[in-house]
Amino acid sequence: MKTFLAVGLALLVVSSASAQESRQASPKLTLAEQMKMQTIINRQVQPCLNMRGDKSFAKVRIQMNRDGTLAGRPVPVSGSDYAAMQALVRAVALCVTPEHPLRFDPALYERWRTFKYTASGQ
Repeated sequence: MKTFLAVGLALLVVSSASAQESRQASPKLTLAEQMKMQTIINRQVQPCLNMRGDKSFAKVRIQMNRDGTLAGRPVPVSGSDYAAMQALVRAVALCVTPEHPLRFDPALYERWRTFKYTASGQ
């Protein structure tokens, strides 16, 4: 039986303001908040993840609704290969549903509405 290790979470803030203005005004999650989100995502997505190969990894961009559901299909950002990126896209789409949303703190929505999630095969 293979286990999978999620290795990263990067938060983005989407804004129509310039990049410099966004960096100055964007709310940021604390490290503790990021770690909590990472744990929530790992628990929900890992059972659906079927990434082959010990050296496989993938990163996707995820946009969320306030209720913890996906605002759209995850977008592949990078990965060891096409199959790994598609495996992560499928896993997120299968495991984060209206019936099973991610349970993030709604008060922090502006901080987690768009983020990048990285997972790797182990």
